[in-house]
Amino acid sequence: MNIKRIILLRVWIVFILFLLLGVVIAIQISRIQINEGKYWRAFSDSILLKTVQVEAIRGNIFTFDGKLLATSLPYYDIRIDFHAKAWKDKKIFNQNIDSLSYCLSMLYNNKSAIEYKMILKEGRRKKSRYFLLFQNVTHENYKKIETFPIFRLGKSISGCIVDEKSRREHPYDPLARRFIGPKYPDKKHIYGFESSFDNYLSGQSGNRLMQKISGGNWIPIDYENDIEPQDGKDIITTVDINIQEFAENALLNGLIKNKADYGCAVVMDVSTGKILAIANLTRHEEDVYTEDYNYAIGSSLEPGSTFKLASAILLLDNDFVDPDYVVDTKNGKWKIYDREIKDTKDGGLGKITFSQAFELSSNVAFAKLVHTNFSRNPSLFYKGLQKLHMTDSLHISITGEGMPKIKEPQKWDGTSLAFLAHGYELQLTPLHLLTLFNAIANNGTMVKPIFITEVRQAGSIVKEFGPEVIAEKICSDKTLKFMKSLLEGVVNEGTANNIYTDRYGIAGKTGTAKKLVNGKYANIYRASFAGYFPSENPKYSCIVLIDNPTGGEYYGAKVAGPVFKEIADKLFGYDIRLINPATETQAASHENIELIPKASWEDYLNLGKYLGITFSSNGEQSEWAFMDKSKSGYEIKPHVFKPNTVPDVIGMTITDAVYLLENLGYKIETYGYGKVQKQSILPGTKVKSKITIKLILG
Repeated sequence: MNIKRIILLRVWIVFILFLLLGVVIAIQISRIQINEGKYWRAFSDSILLKTVQVEAIRGNIFTFDGKLLATSLPYYDIRIDFHAKAWKDKKIFNQNIDSLSYCLSMLYNNKSAIEYKMILKEGRRKKSRYFLLFQNVTHENYKKIETFPIFRLGKSISGCIVDEKSRREHPYDPLARRFIGPKYPDKKHIYGFESSFDNYLSGQSGNRLMQKISGGNWIPIDYENDIEPQDGKDIITTVDINIQEFAENALLNGLIKNKADYGCAVVMDVSTGKILAIANLTRHEEDVYTEDYNYAIGSSLEPGSTFKLASAILLLDNDFVDPDYVVDTKNGKWKIYDREIKDTKDGGLGKITFSQAFELSSNVAFAKLVHTNFSRNPSLFYKGLQKLHMTDSLHISITGEGMPKIKEPQKWDGTSLAFLAHGYELQLTPLHLLTLFNAIANNGTMVKPIFITEVRQAGSIVKEFGPEVIAEKICSDKTLKFMKSLLEGVVNEGTANNIYTDRYGIAGKTGTAKKLVNGKYANIYRASFAGYFPSENPKYSCIVLIDNPTGGEYYGAKVAGPVFKEIADKLFGYDIRLINPATETQAASHENIELIPKASWEDYLNLGKYLGITFSSNGEQSEWAFMDKSKSGYEIKPHVFKPNTVPDVIGMTITDAVYLLENLGYKIETYGYGKVQKQSILPGTKVKSKITIKLILG
């Protein structure tokens, strides 16, 4: 019995001790929850913090004359933290809720003021910390929201949380799409402005302190201690959007006509090396071409006969030949070791002068001359190519440049000189080859292709880029004079006589290269034409390359030459510097002017001023105008648009149409190239909000 009592007593003692311990724990929990709960909850929240990176607004990309090629438009998500003072304070809330609801209702006209009031009350009741009010708010509307009741009290009092983001816009898309490029390189590692100059455009990221709240959301806190991002700098490119349009439109026409796989066209300013336009188009299906890859900069290819320019310079500069030197091409075939070189003309050209060999693009003549004169000292030919800077990279500022591929003499075989002479067994990018032609146009001075002229921050110039000289003189003055004459002869009397015009002089060289397929040259061709104009006083140089034309023609003169000519014709009408005073009267006659149905009033006045045309008008003027042609001449009339209606842009150039519509707030989608042929919303249509208008060009 005593043992039982002792055991029972011990059990009771343990039970009472556990009971007392439970009571103590319950009292302590209650004390912490009631008396210290606010402190510990705040402390818990305070340790769930992180710092996030805030991206800077990316800089703009402009054409040489200030037109936007790429810009970042800011968009905002507006959220509310209902724990903020303005929502807890009944006086502030009651005094402002009605007026705030009315303002929100008037902003988008999507909900009534009563509906907004109910939404805000519900968020306040639930004490939401990260309540989404609006998504994708434009900068204009965000600035309006900042002035609304409660929100104008400031972010800390109103609890307004602004999540800023940006979207890259290309106002002239698809013009220069590949030239502008994405921020990051594509699979083929060819960059454009966006990635090549990212160090200027990207700016410097900032930091923001974020706090985790219920629901797993992170909200910004302590705005005063944020490190604000520094916006990116703007770059001013060398691009002329009108010349870009000319190049893309002409290239597209040439590709479609010749049913080719892809092509590129580059236009360069002769004296400065500024790249005014680069067009690259690839076929995806019949007559459908898009800009996917920058062939002009990234593709090193066998150039074919356009490389005869380099061979001719080296033959002349070493005094091996002169323009009247006679070479016997016999029947147009020449066998060297186990390989045969042929001319395109059946039966051959027989005995011809060096000038004729160049103008008629004789493969046999150039193969014989280079092999005969350089075979004893092959390094002399290679050193000549080095002097012409054909063996080195151009080191352009656009990343992803294709490297020249020319083997050194010790790796040549017995036929290498003969094939190098007419553009085989070496590879160059179209841009690299154009740089050589441009040097001839520039009186022997080779300038580096440049793509940007200025870097600006908040409108102020922070860095400038001028012309860079690669070589002061690539050849002797005598050789230079001969080469200019030979290049003009190609168009006046030679293989490219189909693009001759008496309006201005063109100098250049055709190229037709067979493509290497599985180690053998197949009957698949790459057509090209490179040159400059006007030949008497060169302003522009240009190269056109078209790959695998299957429309019946494959020679450079017939395939690439007309594209070059179309670009040159458009430039001749666009750039008043090219107008020859001797032909000004003819150019200004009524019959020789192509009407632009609609353009800016100022453009018409400038056209009349420089071409000596008198435009009549009824005295009224407007920003935009349209032209009428009559027996008595030309009349320009005001082109006025009614407010809140879609304007008529049919007949305008893409540049004018995009400028006009985007300034009115419309979003633009363009299809094709050339002038506006159709618009998706009929002119005069009344619209309540800004919409997307599709423009069909042609």
